Amino acid sequence: MKKYIAMLLVIILALSFMSVAAFADGVSSPGANAPKPSDKPISSPQTGIGGNLYLIGFIALAVIAADALLLKKVTA
Repeated sequence: MKKYIAMLLVIILALSFMSVAAFADGVSSPGANAPKPSDKPISSPQTGIGGNLYLIGFIALAVIAADALLLKKVTA
C-alpha cells in the first residue's frame, strides 16, 4: 500500500512539473522588466521599508528557545 501511495505522489509531482513547463510559454521573464540600478535603495514590496533581518532572526531564536523549553517540560 505504501508503494502505491509513493508512486501516486511521484506521478502527481511529475505531472505538475510537466504542466508548469507546458503552460509557461507566453510568460515573460522577471529579469526582462527589471528596473535599472540607481543610487537610492529600493524598498522591498513584500516587507515594506527594506525589511529587518534582525527581527526575523530574533523571532526565530525565540521560537527555538520556546520549543526547547516546552520540550524540556514534556520530557521531565
